[in-house]
Amino acid sequence: MVGTLSKRVLLLCLCVLFLGGAFLFRIELSNAFFRLGLSYPSFLFDPSAGRAYRIAMHHFDDATERSYNIETAERFFRYTEQLDRDYPRVNHQLARIAFLKGQNDIALARIDAELAICDNCAASHYIRGLILGFMGRPQEAAEEFKTFLLWDPVNWAALNDLLWVLFAAGEYEEVKKEGAEAVALFPYNPWILNTYGMALFYLGEEDTALEILERSLFYTRFVTEEKWLTAYPGNDPKIAPRGVSALRDAIRENIHTVLSKE
Repeated sequence: MVGTLSKRVLLLCLCVLFLGGAFLFRIELSNAFFRLGLSYPSFLFDPSAGRAYRIAMHHFDDATERSYNIETAERFFRYTEQLDRDYPRVNHQLARIAFLKGQNDIALARIDAELAICDNCAASHYIRGLILGFMGRPQEAAEEFKTFLLWDPVNWAALNDLLWVLFAAGEYEEVKKEGAEAVALFPYNPWILNTYGMALFYLGEEDTALEILERSLFYTRFVTEEKWLTAYPGNDPKIAPRGVSALRDAIRENIHTVLSKE
């Protein structure tokens, strides 16, 4: 009787140890997946391009400050590509990531690949404009932004980026023309006001430029971190406070430039 009871106690202890070990193993396995960027074990056992893409977006465009991870996003976009080379927008997203990493040649090749197969490519034209702008090819970039604006003519970010590349190309008269129309649509937008004001300055209209730049600086007080991220999608939410401060500093520097000329 005692021997049978002892065996039962021993068996019960072994069961508890087995179940506890299995539970701990499951936790450690999940932690290992997380460290590898594979925090979705279901993907390992049932991989699909759609699931990989959704996971990537969770760590990129749809990310919170806690979930943002550009490396994990890139890894899962690459998994998407491996599972389905023709999966929609995967080249577009990989182009954006390469651009954010400063890999402009790779970004341009990726966005060109997307444009070669995409039927509705407005957003890809926008990304191509950004890439070309940062590659020092502002005239080509302007054409890409104009193509995007045919699709969405009152997109303030595209209007602002068009002004940016025209300004970089030294096309101050065109910035003045396009900027006046943009300011009429978005009179409180500090990005648009800033570029427009500096174009006026380079055209010799210092008094008007100063007025516009001071308005631009005033309206930065309404730029939230969320709005900054809308202007710069795909960036780490953690850098948004620095981005807002950098905008204010840039406008203050422009005001100083105008005042120094006077």
